[in-house]
Amino acid sequence: MEIIASSLKLRANAPEGQKAISYQIKKDGLLIITIDAHNFSLFKYIFRLLPGDILHPHQYDISEYEKFLTDRSCEIIRRVKLKKEFFFDHYLLVARKLNN
Repeated sequence: MEIIASSLKLRANAPEGQKAISYQIKKDGLLIITIDAHNFSLFKYIFRLLPGDILHPHQYDISEYEKFLTDRSCEIIRRVKLKKEFFFDHYLLVARKLNN
């Protein structure tokens, strides 16, 4: 699980990183991750144009993170908002791999 979480954190914005995450999960395996997700589309796009946010280099909202997983044969089982903040909310996602 640690390798999968590290891959997501470091390479979530690269298509090959997203594929690597799903390849590391066996059928019916679980992926449990925590993420910071954008609350505002406008700020998300501004921050993408002005890189430099070292803590949030990928700039995605929660639906985009979920889409990364569902596009790679993972079913979102649970979404828990752990903490609400102005720019970013903190979530726990649990996903199950549907096939290999």
